[in-house]
Order: sequence, then structure tokens, then C-alpha cells
Amino acid sequence: MDFTRSIFMRHDSTTLFLESPGAITPIPLVNGEPDFTDFTEPSLSVLQTAWQDFLDSGKPLVVIPDPELIPEPVMPEWDGFNFALFSNVDFLTYALAINNQNPLAIPVLITQYNKVAEYGTNQFKPYFDLFCQVTQVTNEHRNQWGEIAESFNLPTEFINSIKNE
Repeated sequence: MDFTRSIFMRHDSTTLFLESPGAITPIPLVNGEPDFTDFTEPSLSVLQTAWQDFLDSGKPLVVIPDPELIPEPVMPEWDGFNFALFSNVDFLTYALAINNQNPLAIPVLITQYNKVAEYGTNQFKPYFDLFCQVTQVTNEHRNQWGEIAESFNLPTEFINSIKNE
């Protein structure tokens, strides 16, 4: 095989990159065969001739693997969560209840909450658990707040702290 005269004909699972004089043309593949229906003369006959010449040459058809789709990391939306939680009637009710018992509890909880993105939940969780214990937050409400956190793509560790898992 003479590898110096021409590059191989290439394709992925949906497209053939057909070499013709002076061009490489992407052509859709249908059932593994080139689909020339979108081409008109004189391009059509040039491409069909190039394809037939390629088949007659016996050169290998090189498959380029389809690119692996790498999903973009989902970014946590802390601001959206903040608005959703601090406008949640149930959370506000509990916050007002603890504020009557200990006016420092909410500022300390918020301080620890503000450190979660940077330091994780180790410092936040004990304060949040104490907040929930003192105000007798129901498991239903904790789960609801955890679901809100999930909807804003917050870290699993934080969601589990909210849900007490």
C-alpha cells in the first residue's frame, strides 16, 4: 500500500470525508453508505466518481471514532439557592423561632454556611443540626430544603447535611 500518495478516506459514524480533486467533502452516511442526495451536477458526478475510484483502489477506509462527549461540569448555583431558601416560608418560620431563643444562632449559622463552598460542611453541619434540633425542624422540611439544594446543583455533601443523611 502506498501511504505517501494520499491520505486515507475517513469517516465517523455519520459522515464520510470524501477526497476528490482539490477538496475533501463531508457526505452524510445512511446505513453505512454515502448519501449523495443533497448534491447536484457537476459536483454529484465528481463525488460519485471519487467514491467509486476509492472503492476500486482497495485503499483502507479509516474510521475516526465519534468524539466522546464530555459533559461540562454543572456549576453550583449558590445565589439561586440562597434566594430560594431565605424566601422559604418554613425556613423563615424556624429562623424566627430560634431568633427569639438565641439571637446569635442565625448569624453564626449564616457565617458557617458562607464557608461551605470553600471549606466543606464540617463546620456548617453541627450548627445546622443544632438549629434543626432546637427548632424541631421536621424531616419533611429538611428533605424539602435538600431537594431545593439539589435543584441548584449544590454539592452532594451539602445536600446530605441539609437532609441529615
